[in-house]
Amino acid sequence: MLYIFRRLVLSLVWLGAVSSLFIDMGALRALTTSLLIIFLALSAGSIRRESWVVAGGIALAAIVVLFLGGSWAQLWHGFERALIFAGLLPTLQLTRAIAWRLPKVAKARADLGTLPERSADIGLMFGAQAFGYVLSTGAFAMVSSLVAAQAPMARRLAAGAASLRGMSTSILWSPFFVAFAVASSYLPAVPAWQVFALGFVLMAMALLISILMFARPLQLAAIGQALKCLLPVLAYLLIAVAAVMVVSAFAGLSTLGSVLVTMPLLVTVQLLFRPVIALDVVRETVRGFDRLGDDLLLITASMGLATAVVATAQIADQLSFLVALEIPATVVIAGMLLIQLLPAMAGVHPIITATVVLAAFTSQPLNVHPLILFQAMVAGWSLGTMVSMSAISVVTTANMFNLAPLQLAYGRNLGYALVTAAAVVAVLSALNTALSPA
Repeated sequence: MLYIFRRLVLSLVWLGAVSSLFIDMGALRALTTSLLIIFLALSAGSIRRESWVVAGGIALAAIVVLFLGGSWAQLWHGFERALIFAGLLPTLQLTRAIAWRLPKVAKARADLGTLPERSADIGLMFGAQAFGYVLSTGAFAMVSSLVAAQAPMARRLAAGAASLRGMSTSILWSPFFVAFAVASSYLPAVPAWQVFALGFVLMAMALLISILMFARPLQLAAIGQALKCLLPVLAYLLIAVAAVMVVSAFAGLSTLGSVLVTMPLLVTVQLLFRPVIALDVVRETVRGFDRLGDDLLLITASMGLATAVVATAQIADQLSFLVALEIPATVVIAGMLLIQLLPAMAGVHPIITATVVLAAFTSQPLNVHPLILFQAMVAGWSLGTMVSMSAISVVTTANMFNLAPLQLAYGRNLGYALVTAAAVVAVLSALNTALSPA
């Protein structure tokens, strides 16, 4: 009975989070936040030990902040800010539940399986990119079956690394990841179309770097074959992006808020045409609530800490001092990436570093355009989760391809992440100069 009550509580949190987009009422936020905490308490037994260790570290940092003059009220305010994520994650669970069952997605996966070996890794990377846009780590289940379980270690390692690069770089332009949600919560004024456009460019650049590093000699025919397999799926992605942008533009909602409103509507439309799968989609969505405890624990704790940090006078004074030094924009952009990427190599998930650092950066006037800061944060998260032993994407890929997580985190993708980070910093720095007033 506990799991039924837990699912009911999260359903109410989901409803409250979406309602808060349209109803600005303190009592509603307080009630929904209380329900979120109750859900986390009910999920305590199913949350991984690693997540509790990280949350414990955040709690210790929060105690230090309180000692420096922070307040419980600011911590609570941070918990309230996490409500948008409590609305996002169930929404994504619903979206993934139906995405698995769409005929064109199944066809794209089957077509990828027919690619010749020369195009295989490019196809896996592109496939993980397309499937990962909505399915996130569920993409690995889609593409891992295209590689034989008894394949040689070298083949499985190359395939797993390619898949991980594809899924991780989808974070650069997909609104269906926690990274996007964190950036959007601190930079809500950045227009959706700008985020998608620049994110798409960075994603294309990242994939090109991957091809140049790992698919030599380059054959355009191999790229064309892989892309042809994914054309049916790309149509779905474009519809989702266009719908989010339209709702954002005309409903006055942030990009994140638009996702919460748009995706259930698009899923409903699909179910109207395919009522036979409606019950299965609902069941899988609700069952998926049991797996959301880890993410919600970490993001709630991180948001609470980040909010308290920037509201604490002693810390804010230090931030003001640093800003007064007029740090060059390129240093800020590189810092936003590296503050996630480097600790990730030691196992610190970007969910912690990104949330706290972005909160600090947005609390002070910087000479970095909001769009550039947004993309720097998302890029750091994308590359950090590719090389972090604590990232669920690395753990899932290793499991699906029968590899050790260590092989993926510190293998060929480590050099790739550093090269791509340098390229992203160069592009964002140049664009920031172009966007800055003369």
